[in-house]
Amino acid sequence: MHEGIALILIVLEAALLAVFSETIAFPLGVIALAMVGWLSPLRIAVPGGRKPLGGAILLGLFLIKWAIAPHEPPYGRVFLQYPLAHVLAQWFLTLQAVEYLVRRGGERLSPFIPIFATGVLVCSGDLYVTGWRALFYQACAICFGMLATAYYGARQDHRWDIAARTTLRTVLSTACLVSIAAAAWVGCALLRTHWDELERFINRQAPESRISGFGFNRQARLGSVEFQQSQSSQWPALRIYAEKAPGYLRGAAYDQYVDGRWSAGSQFRAVPPTRLHMPGTPRTANPLFQIQEHPGKIVAQMDIWKDPSTPVDAIFTPLHTAWLETISESLQLDEHQIAVSLPELPVTNYEVHLAQAGNAEVPQSPELTLSLLQVPPALAKDERVLQLAREVFADSQTPREKLAAVEHWFHTRYTYSLEVKVPQGEEPMRWFLLNRPAAHCEYFASAATALLRLEGIPARYVTGFVAKERNETGGYWVARNADAHAWVEAFDPERGWVTVEPTPEAGVPEGESHFSVMHYFDDFWLRLQIVRTRIMQGGLRGLAAAGWSLVSLLLTTIPGLTILSGLIIWGVQIARRWLRWEVVEATVASSSLRRSLAALDARAARLALIRQPAETLHQFSERVRQVPAAESLADQYLEYAALRYGAADPTPSTV
Repeated sequence: MHEGIALILIVLEAALLAVFSETIAFPLGVIALAMVGWLSPLRIAVPGGRKPLGGAILLGLFLIKWAIAPHEPPYGRVFLQYPLAHVLAQWFLTLQAVEYLVRRGGERLSPFIPIFATGVLVCSGDLYVTGWRALFYQACAICFGMLATAYYGARQDHRWDIAARTTLRTVLSTACLVSIAAAAWVGCALLRTHWDELERFINRQAPESRISGFGFNRQARLGSVEFQQSQSSQWPALRIYAEKAPGYLRGAAYDQYVDGRWSAGSQFRAVPPTRLHMPGTPRTANPLFQIQEHPGKIVAQMDIWKDPSTPVDAIFTPLHTAWLETISESLQLDEHQIAVSLPELPVTNYEVHLAQAGNAEVPQSPELTLSLLQVPPALAKDERVLQLAREVFADSQTPREKLAAVEHWFHTRYTYSLEVKVPQGEEPMRWFLLNRPAAHCEYFASAATALLRLEGIPARYVTGFVAKERNETGGYWVARNADAHAWVEAFDPERGWVTVEPTPEAGVPEGESHFSVMHYFDDFWLRLQIVRTRIMQGGLRGLAAAGWSLVSLLLTTIPGLTILSGLIIWGVQIARRWLRWEVVEATVASSSLRRSLAALDARAARLALIRQPAETLHQFSERVRQVPAAESLADQYLEYAALRYGAADPTPSTV
């Protein structure tokens, strides 16, 4: 009875996983495996103490699958980390199906079946869904509660006594099931209704569980980049193959400032791939996007790999990016040439082609030009701030001189610190300009933007990463979360858009390029990401590229060589044990046979029967049979002959 209930539970979980992940092959495979174990007597002999080890090995295989080819969420919003939750749901579901095959005949299924089912239910629900899918999840939760209760009831050893089925027991059982159903329905409804509040609460309690990318969204408060720096600060965010240090990689640009918060006024527009051919480069099979309307001569290119923990929609590119090449079929671009990928089609690898800077790069609309000159009223109407601006640019005439002057001003009169506290009631930027406290890059970049605008120079506040660290092992550059930064981009009529760095030297990420053992593991992780990306691209070409990348991973990295050596040693050990077992088994069998023959000859000698050298065992057996009461001894000689000269090699157990 309980086996059938468990099978229904597995079918329900598989249906839930299929609907929410939009995959059908794996759920159907698990259902088929469970039905084979339920209907057939097929069993795999596994000692009870080995089951946890088998489950751990199975978990390791699923985690490898997650690392190589994670299943991306089919919907836009997830709760924690859906690719990991998806493989955990698959693992929990597989454990239940395998339970049918790893038990002895007559043995009951594990009492942990409903617990594994709970894991599937929780991990499958790591998505924000509405409409019929939300109702389906609630219905599955209700059925799960009922089936779990029925499973434990059917698994009991006692027989139901009809006389014991009192009205009270019926009422209590019904009330229990109704309570479970109501709790499941209400719980799912509350989760869906208060999703945003719960998500914010989780992020506040454990911000390290998700790199939020606050500094790269459409709005960024002062302090968001510093928050990005503090989250897993040494974990690489970007890895870049390039001849020279990439330097500043922009992820967001802002033009509007209000009371300590920057926002982007320009809207994103969808950009389809261009059919034009990028001059000076070979044609490529990947979609090509034109970032600048009038790109100049291509002077450099970079191959950029984003770590999966980096914000998935931001595409970090250098200033003056002219073309962008990636596997995506569509990108979004704003008027600051900031590109992002669609949430449902994240981009983790792309190649950028840089054009020579020039004065053709002008703001694309009068509205954008006006927004790049706006100064917050709290600063524009404060005479002390205006006097400070006149002092900063007193000896400057040209835009080039003014940009250098604002950098020099902050470098020589201010100091850098991550710890800054604005007094309550004070406007942050004005307080920073007038009181000159030690502060971090966001205050320097914001203040410099405001001063340049007061001087009539279009300027924008930009956030991203500074990549100057070199991984000599892998031959690429690294930008870590600690390298998140804020700076200024200003427009010079002679040079076009240029980068302005007002932050003192102590606050500009330098990225020390010294040798480290961790570089080997970082290179291994990047190669693993490349293999995963090739697999996700699909097709024969993608699989072939993934296979070649995997071979390169194992043969050209220290961790890969270590893993390959371990696999070879493990395989040799298994082969040696197998061969040794065969040799030992044959030796033991041969020794046992010799002892058996000696014992038979000793018994025959007591009957005055001696086997002649030219006499076969069958002939001697017939001669022994002629002696009264020696028939059993004759039969044993025949059995020995069958073992010794039979078609199959004798084993110790048969001897």
